[in-house]
Amino acid sequence: RGEAVLRRLADFREGGGRGLSASAINTYLDCPLRFYFEYVEQIREEDEVSETIESNTFGSILHKVMEELYAPFRGRMVTADVLKQLRADRALLTGTIARAFAEVFFHTETVRALEGQNFLVGEMIRKYVERTLERDAALAPFRYVDSERAIQALFPLGSGARVQLKGFIDRIDAPASGLRIVDYKTGSGTLVFDTVASLFDRTLADRPKAVFQVFLYAWMYRRQPDYAGGSLQPAIYFTKALFQDPFEPAVQQHVARGKVERVADFSAYEAEFAEALRTCLDELF
Repeated sequence: RGEAVLRRLADFREGGGRGLSASAINTYLDCPLRFYFEYVEQIREEDEVSETIESNTFGSILHKVMEELYAPFRGRMVTADVLKQLRADRALLTGTIARAFAEVFFHTETVRALEGQNFLVGEMIRKYVERTLERDAALAPFRYVDSERAIQALFPLGSGARVQLKGFIDRIDAPASGLRIVDYKTGSGTLVFDTVASLFDRTLADRPKAVFQVFLYAWMYRRQPDYAGGSLQPAIYFTKALFQDPFEPAVQQHVARGKVERVADFSAYEAEFAEALRTCLDELF
């Protein structure tokens, strides 16, 4: 039995057919048994056919809308005026939301006007999108690098063997402060962490999982062929935080009582993060 488990885990090693995602590692830290069932045995709870939008589907639709709206600007500078025009274009937003619903929720190429509860959910998504564009306008001008970027990287274990990591970066942009890795998250959560070790601390009831995820993406992105060096700032857009002032999406470290510092460049945390991740993955394997 043990050998069979090790064979399946070997799929995540260099040359295997699978990769470990941030959510897989977060699951392992939360509950190793659940990780075993979901990612080793690949036993999942059956999806029920749902008439309503689940929170993860809501997030997927919101991601899709933001990706499509920014697609024409990939690799280009984005100004505040352009974002204000985008935000005011009601027909464009309505069509983009309807297309995202068709693809993500209805699984069809047929785009139709939203009705009933779906219309209400669509209007809620519109509010989040408008607010995101408003927040982005305050950040402009910036270069929009990419959306929904699939990334992979090899991470060395203590034994010297390498593990395949994978992920999707929601957004990469470059305001005046430098390159940013941005993750969109529905709901609320924390941007603040105490220490790098706390990102891996299973005893914490509210371990900063979202911060762990963007740190992992930052580590991976620094190893991509198109990464040209320079500072890399991890950021998270929590939907609820979009409506709070001041809006601060940058990840922050708690440095003293009542005092936090923005993570301006991931490289300052990289060595410590890699060491903690290695300890975690050595244990897993």
